Amino acid sequence: MSEPGTVALPVKHDGSVQAIAFSPDSTRFAGAGSDSLLRIRPIGIGVPLDVPVDGSVTGIAFSPDGTRIAVADFESVSLRDSKTGAVVWQGPLDPGNSVNTVRFAPDGRVIAVTDTLVAVLEQATGATIKRITVDPPLIADVDLSRDGTRIALAIDERHGGNHKFAG
Repeated sequence: MSEPGTVALPVKHDGSVQAIAFSPDSTRFAGAGSDSLLRIRPIGIGVPLDVPVDGSVTGIAFSPDGTRIAVADFESVSLRDSKTGAVVWQGPLDPGNSVNTVRFAPDGRVIAVTDTLVAVLEQATGATIKRITVDPPLIADVDLSRDGTRIALAIDERHGGNHKFAG
């Protein structure tokens, strides 16, 4: 372990970094942002991977088994192979809406994504399982319970919201 305050793994981006994530086994680190690149770096030995993505990335998350990485890029959400960057599936939630955050359920079967609504997607296909409308639609973050049956939402308090739960 590095000393506190020591940069152990610099990951350079051209532009701002909007999203970061460790793989579940902590052997890889991913970063992405306004430069339209998903950068996955091994911690220790391994080959770095730079994956071009569509648009500015706003959220990334590794699947619980580490084999996939979900990428939110304002316009759409994609699921990629975490070793190669190959697209497994990609699609918009709703035309004209931005995609802000992505989270896997602990069992990896579903992914919650947010824009001005919450969508629960099947991990294998990207098919929408459920949509949840939130009022006001100012979602800052999302998380799923360990059993995947509940969704916690952080509503942007600067606009009069607070933490809410949807089930």
